[in-house]
Amino acid sequence: MTISVCLTCGDFKHGAIGECPHCKESCCNTELSLLLTDHYLEKSELKQIGKAIAVLNKTGLDRDTKTNVLLYYLSRKWPKIIDFHIEELPRDVVEVVDGVYRSHLKKLPGQQDDKLKTPPILKDRWCKAVNEEMQADEDDWKNGLPELLRYGLNIAKEIVKLKIAVGEGAVFQRIKYIIKSVFSPIDYGAHILTVDSLVKDAHEYERFVQRYRKPVKNGWSEQTKRRAEYLGGTYSRLVEMSMLCQKIVYCKARKIAVIPIDFQRIKQEFAVSYEAYVELYYVVARPEKIQIGGEE
Repeated sequence: MTISVCLTCGDFKHGAIGECPHCKESCCNTELSLLLTDHYLEKSELKQIGKAIAVLNKTGLDRDTKTNVLLYYLSRKWPKIIDFHIEELPRDVVEVVDGVYRSHLKKLPGQQDDKLKTPPILKDRWCKAVNEEMQADEDDWKNGLPELLRYGLNIAKEIVKLKIAVGEGAVFQRIKYIIKSVFSPIDYGAHILTVDSLVKDAHEYERFVQRYRKPVKNGWSEQTKRRAEYLGGTYSRLVEMSMLCQKIVYCKARKIAVIPIDFQRIKQEFAVSYEAYVELYYVVARPEKIQIGGEE
């Protein structure tokens, strides 16, 4: 007799159409029930699909949503048995179905060749605005990004340059600082003025970025909205770098007293902040690094 998978609870049952002996539910989708039988799949494969159904059964979703998620799961994990086009569903349904799949079923096993493919409609939504007017506004916004990024990068370069100037660069740079200090005193007064100015520049950059991010709309592409989020991270890190550099300069100038272990911690925090800034900068500058669904 035919072995089938119950579409309600995921357990095995005999026959595709009859009532499930475990959950007592009858067939709710004859075509799909006939597909999920040992006529088309091995028993081990049916068992894996049954586990996915059992997971969906615990989500509390309505039957239509669970069916669409199951079809989507089968089309991505078991494409040899079904060809399901999620892009044909309404947009709001697509968001729900794809979200449930990614949060509940994505990590479950599938057939041997289970390379996942992003549906065309999600790719379009990721890279394109909802209409031509929105796209024009979005393109104008993106065109202004390079100049804003250069402004922030120039501040970052000056901060690093000052940190080196007070003897806290790489090994070779520290040696040069020591040699220079032997022959002429370090003008810490000038360095204090410079670092104070850089802190102000970093806060000004923060204000620029905050204003620049305000026009971002829901109708713009998901990629650009994510790009705006990363842009916000650049000013946070830049401000942090400037204030840590200020502490370093003030310590070197003996304007504040810090024990060696705390001074080391400040330098380590600066290094972490600088690395994070560089990473955020390159993600915003090269949006191809930002992928759909956050799968960087």
